[in-house]
Amino acid sequence: MIVTAAKQDTSVKDSGDPLFSAFVALEPALRRFVASRTRQDADVDDILQAVAARIVARDRDVPVENKTAFLFSIASNLLKDRGRRGLARRQGEHVPLDGVELADPAALQDDVLDGRQRMRRFLAALDALPGKEREVFVLHRMEGRTLLQVGEQTGLSMFQVRKLVERAMTRLARKVWKD
Repeated sequence: MIVTAAKQDTSVKDSGDPLFSAFVALEPALRRFVASRTRQDADVDDILQAVAARIVARDRDVPVENKTAFLFSIASNLLKDRGRRGLARRQGEHVPLDGVELADPAALQDDVLDGRQRMRRFLAALDALPGKEREVFVLHRMEGRTLLQVGEQTGLSMFQVRKLVERAMTRLARKVWKD
C-alpha cells in the first residue's frame, strides 16, 4: 500500500533512486520485520511510510553501500523512537473511553450547580471592584489585551496596570472561592 502510493508519485518513480528501488523490493520483508515488533497493523503502515519519507528526503549525493542494512536500520530506529514517545506519553496506561459510564450522573449536576454559583459570585465580585481596577481587569483578562495595550488605552503605566490586575485577581479569588 505504501509502495503503491509512492510508485504513483512521479518524482519518486522517475528519479531512479537505487535506495528506493531496494525499498520497493524489500517492502514485504520490512513489513514483516516491523509487524513482529508492533501491536497494531496501523503502526506498520505508519513506520513504512516514515521509512519511505526518509528515503525521499535524504541527501542523494551520499552513497549507501549496504541498502538492506540501511533500510532495516531506519525501520529499527523509527520503532525505537515510537517506543520512547509511547513511554514519555505513558501510552500503555491509556484506557479507551468506549463503553465507559459515569458511576453517578448526579455528581455532574452538582458540579454544574457549583459552577453556576461561582459564576454568579464572580460577576457580583467583578461589579464590586473599584472602577479603574474593574476596567483594567476586563480589558486584560476578559478581552485578552496585553498590559501595554491596556496601559495605552487607560493612560496608566504597564507597572500600574499589572498591579491593578493582580489586586483585582486577589479580590476576585477571595470572593469567588470563599468556601
